[in-house]
Amino acid sequence: MEMTNTDNGKGFDQNQSVPYGYGLLNMKKRAEDLCGSFVIQSSPGNGTRVSFVIRMHGASTQACTLSMITLSTISKPEIF
Repeated sequence: MEMTNTDNGKGFDQNQSVPYGYGLLNMKKRAEDLCGSFVIQSSPGNGTRVSFVIRMHGASTQACTLSMITLSTISKPEIF
């Protein structure tokens, strides 16, 4: 499954560290926990594109399968 979100906002410099928050790092970690990938494409003045690619079945390693089982049994969605 692939999910992509693109905007035409002001974008940002991916090589510059952000002094606050862990949002992008958390998204990357969650995708990797599901044996997937997380890609950000952005540059100042050109908007941002964020993509998640997650294997729905046939995970390539046992560790990924165990992570998927653990996440699905203990995680509860948060509603804001």
